[in-house]
Formats: sequence, C-alpha cells, structure tokens
Amino acid sequence: MPRRDLLTATQRFELLSFPALEERELYQHYLLSFDDLARVLVKRQPESQLGFALQLTALRHLGRSLERDLPVPAEVLEFLADQIRVKPEVYAGYAWRDTTRREHFVEACALSGFRRFTPEDEPLLEAWLLPVALGLTQAVPLMGEVQVELRGRKIVQPALSRLERMVVHTLETAETLTYQTLLEGLGDDALERLDSLPSPEASWRVTRLSWLRQTVGAASTKHMLGLLERINFIRNLMLDFSGTRVIHQNRLKALVREGKPLSAYHFYDLPAQRRRATLLAIVLERLETLTDTAMEMHDTLGIRLLRRATEARDEKHLRQGKALNQGVLLYGKVGSALI
Repeated sequence: MPRRDLLTATQRFELLSFPALEERELYQHYLLSFDDLARVLVKRQPESQLGFALQLTALRHLGRSLERDLPVPAEVLEFLADQIRVKPEVYAGYAWRDTTRREHFVEACALSGFRRFTPEDEPLLEAWLLPVALGLTQAVPLMGEVQVELRGRKIVQPALSRLERMVVHTLETAETLTYQTLLEGLGDDALERLDSLPSPEASWRVTRLSWLRQTVGAASTKHMLGLLERINFIRNLMLDFSGTRVIHQNRLKALVREGKPLSAYHFYDLPAQRRRATLLAIVLERLETLTDTAMEMHDTLGIRLLRRATEARDEKHLRQGKALNQGVLLYGKVGSALI
C-alpha cells in the first residue's frame, strides 16, 4: 500500500538530531586521537578548529554531514573545545561558512574512510533491508537500521528523503512478499471461503466475520457452546495456515491490527491479495484467541462445578452428621441402661 508521508516532521528531526549522550559515550565517540588533534590544530582559526573536530567526530558517530542549522549538544561542543583549548562559543562563527564546511567534510571523509552514497548502493542496500523489513513494520526503526548499516559500510548517509523513498519501496516489497507467502498454500476453494467471510448471509443477521469477532462473555455453558461452535466453524473452513509459520509475528500482528477497525463491508475496498492475507491473519488470530478462551473457560467451569460438588458434599455430611450424633446418643443411653 503506497505511503506518501512515511515520517512526520518530528520523526525526521529526531532522525537527524544528535542522540542523547552519556559521559562514557562522549569519550567513545568524541575523544580526539593524536592524529586527529594534529589535523585539527593546523586549521588557522579557533572556529575552524572546533568545526572541523566536530565534523570529523560526528561523521564517525552519526555517519552523515551536519546540517547548518542542526542544534549541537552543548556537552559535545564543550568536550571537543576543552581538548583543543578553545571556547565552545566560537562554533557560532563556523556554522555559517558553507564552503569551509564542505571542504572540511570532504577531508573528514578521506581521513575516516567514508565515501559518498551512489545509485549503485541503493539496490544493494534494499536487498539487505528486505529481510529486516519482513520483521520490522514501522518506518522509524527501519530508518534507524539503515543508518546503522550505512555507518558500518562507511557510506555517507544521503538525504533523508532518499532513504525514506527506499524504505517505502522496501516496505511495499515486504508487504507483497508477505501476502504471497501467506496465500501460497490456498487453493481457489479456500480463497472463496475466505472471501465469503465479510459477505452477509440470508439466514444470518451479521456476517461470519463479525460473528467471529464478537466478544465471548462470562464463563457459562451457553458461552462455552458458542465458543466451540466458532472454533469448529474455523476448522471447517479448511484453511492452510502453513504460510503463517514462516512469516514474522510482527507482520501477522500488523495485518490483524490494520484489519481490526475495518467493518466487514470495507474489506472489499482492499486489493484482493491484501484482503485475503488480512482475513487469513484475522482468522488465525481468532482461532488462537478462541481456543485459549475456551480452555480458560473450561477451567473456570470445572472449578465452579467442583466447588458446588464440595459444598453439596459438606452439606450432606452436615445433615447426616446430626442423625449420626442422635444415633450415638441413643446407643449410649441404651448401653447405660443395660449396665
């Protein structure tokens, strides 16, 4: 399903911002080596020294160039400024020199072994991302995974919009592959039975799908029979659920979650493959939920029956105990008379 706005403005800002850093992470990512210091200190102006130090360390940490108006955490500037003996405030003079920033970034890439993202990288990255997307259905975690992978390959992160388009395409591919895998073992008859679930029947006030999704109610014999009826109905559909065993649970949960707010009639607005895959995931979820509920209700009813039997037994013993006590007293009196 096409996604035009994969990320919100807030999510884009968070993906481009510095993450929160603990002190140990400052030392891990922003501690300059002797070689780094040598490269930094040859710059003439204090703002150039601090700006280049930030470009160099942030590239290794974040894997991308810094946006000119991106806020830099004060602790990062102070940590770097302290190492090169300048004031952190001088960075304000560096932030607006685009030419210097570009030159410094190219130098930082050469020193750190990073290279630019090329069109040839895109299909390779999508091929790597597809298995990840089969398990992760949310855009932000996927974007984070792509950022980590790019850093690992020492490829400079391209514009966020380009990564967003790549993630959209990969998610669509993952969805299509999910639908195909789920429906692979279903024949035409099984697909027709699936398609019939949201359809009204003359003898029913609700569709079969709505009936399967109805709440169960409190534990009772009547509700237990209703549960068993629904479970038997699903089993009699004779659907092949083998495809669900190779699909990540996150994908199945996402299908159920997407189908939950849809009325029975709205399912026919979906493309056939997506509709059937969603229905199959919902039917499996209902089968598992109804089975678990039936087992819990069986236990509840069994405990309730046992409690009633125990109470009846105790009451019977109480009644019989009074008669027994009276008999014992009578025998006692007879014995005393005989003695």
